[in-house]
Amino acid sequence: MAAVQDSLESTVVELSEDALGAFADDISTMFEVDLECKQLESGVRTLKEIRKSFKKVAAVHVVKAEGALDGEFAVAFDQGGLFILAGVIVMLPAKRITEDAKRGSLDEAKGMADAVGEVGNLLVGSWDRVFREDLEDHKHFSKTNTYI
Repeated sequence: MAAVQDSLESTVVELSEDALGAFADDISTMFEVDLECKQLESGVRTLKEIRKSFKKVAAVHVVKAEGALDGEFAVAFDQGGLFILAGVIVMLPAKRITEDAKRGSLDEAKGMADAVGEVGNLLVGSWDRVFREDLEDHKHFSKTNTYI
């Protein structure tokens, strides 16, 4: 059983990297920007533990998984990721996006809550597509919440 779990975990890590690439490609195509996403870390942590990893403003998208993966998991974007992606969605000028990515406040992030939520929807759609194609018995991902 442990070997199966290790194999599934390895597959999930690989597919997660592919899904982030698909998400970046989707955003790039939709908004005509050059965007690249890289997974810096992966692992099993509680939301409380994730919160400690992000000292400044962050966005956490909680995803419900059905099928081969069953339960909930979270995908977190740091301050730069939060403001860059939300800024692209609302089509802010590049200079403003860059400034917000460095110095954006919690209040400014909350003011972009709709855009941050839409980023999560697009992310989950990209992930669902990649996992459906490449993970046997995958049924569906759906975003349940977004926290800033």
